[in-house]
Amino acid sequence: DGEPGRLKVALLAPSFPAAFMELQPERLIGAIRRLGFDRVCEVAFGADLNSHVYHELRDAPPQKPIITTACPAIVYFVQKYAPELIQHLAPVVSPMAVMSQVVRQLYGAGSGVVFIGPCIGKKMEARDPLSGSAVDEVLTFQELVQLLAEAGIDPASAEPSEFDPPEAGLGQLFPVSAGLLKSADIREAPLDTSIISTNGRRRCMWVLTDFNKEHFSAEFIDLLMCEGCVNGPAMANGPGLYRRKEHVVRYARSRVLQADLDTWRASVDEWLARVDQTRRFEADPCPRLTPPPEELARVLRQMGKEKPEDELNCGACGY
Repeated sequence: DGEPGRLKVALLAPSFPAAFMELQPERLIGAIRRLGFDRVCEVAFGADLNSHVYHELRDAPPQKPIITTACPAIVYFVQKYAPELIQHLAPVVSPMAVMSQVVRQLYGAGSGVVFIGPCIGKKMEARDPLSGSAVDEVLTFQELVQLLAEAGIDPASAEPSEFDPPEAGLGQLFPVSAGLLKSADIREAPLDTSIISTNGRRRCMWVLTDFNKEHFSAEFIDLLMCEGCVNGPAMANGPGLYRRKEHVVRYARSRVLQADLDTWRASVDEWLARVDQTRRFEADPCPRLTPPPEELARVLRQMGKEKPEDELNCGACGY
């Protein structure tokens, strides 16, 4: 419940339509209010603000290849396993972080701010002093479903409600593959090799592995560790990946077509001048230690494997 009198603000990730496909979006917002939140805001507006920064970065003369930093899993992978690439990380906070700055200015610095989304990595980002985040707690969509059930709240019967301002635009596309490029109006021409946009763990690893090779010529690299945030590890439910993408895009289209674009542009311009979207990164290398043979033998004995023939090595558990 939080402290009495303290305004409680929920930040809902733009992938939420894919996590609750059978639920009217306005009813989900209403259900979150019934949990006790005074304000429910869309992180997609933070993505709108991000988009302007990335557009400027792309248009600036390329000094070095730039890796986008909206995905915390990519950021922390680089910091831990490829620290030599830190200089290439875009010095930009995530949509969650910038939106947390917005709501604290709007609703008070002492507000309780909770991010709700499909990403476990956001829990680490919220506690990272360098991330620029002003989020108090992070809930996954799965945890939201659990909280609603424990509170006896049926979202399908919740009173419909709208998001609190500011209203989002194309930032709602961030959770789908190449969504950042679309919202930032960065175009991938068919014959242009200066932009790479990919998602999924294996493909992202391939890009990062090739990064320092001579033939690597890309200037702007947009990476999402999952198959887009719509396939995040803590999605509540839902059918296949492509239906999730379709649902997010359809919802974004309906919102943008109904929006007052002049008001939206004025709001974006106002907040661009009021928030700080810069961040920095520090290496946090994870040492790769190879245990000596005697240590391996000791652990195997603890597992009851005394002789070589006991070591079946089926390849499943990873030991």
